[in-house]
Amino acid sequence: MAAMMAHLFLLSLFLLCPVTAANSGEKNSKAQLHEVRAKELDSKWFARQSYFLLEVHGMQGQKLHEDLLPALQEVADSVKGRVTVGKASCKDDASLVAKLGADNGKMPALYLYRYGKILRKWEPVSSWVREGEDIQAGRVKEVSAEDIIEWLEERIEKNEKAERKEKKKQKKDAKSNADL
Repeated sequence: MAAMMAHLFLLSLFLLCPVTAANSGEKNSKAQLHEVRAKELDSKWFARQSYFLLEVHGMQGQKLHEDLLPALQEVADSVKGRVTVGKASCKDDASLVAKLGADNGKMPALYLYRYGKILRKWEPVSSWVREGEDIQAGRVKEVSAEDIIEWLEERIEKNEKAERKEKKKQKKDAKSNADL
């Protein structure tokens, strides 16, 4: 009986190993959502990130932040390898408000960085949609992962176009200076 149990145990391990190995690949794993504090914004690691999308939240927008987290994780999974995604809490680290130039009334917000320098802000990420005559009749417009990805892709495309244009101009200037 013990031999049969050992045999079944080994058989089950053999059957489970391919499934485990197949699911442990890099493509199937979730992207990490980095927790960023004020000191990381000045770090060499942060300055080396080609693109970094940072979600900033505080005490006032806590519910909106919690509603946004699943979409943010979906964005991180979608842009993994091209854009690093993180979140920063101004309620846990008050020095972030001053460092980012953030406005507590405009949170949660998204900040897009390129090599440690801010490219673009989307603040606040959510907005109020009026429904009806009464000013208070309405709802908070939800932002989907697709909305964020679209915004992100547009900003990256515009930035890369501007960088190519600047590089072309520098080459042209260098060539004209060399001809003199």
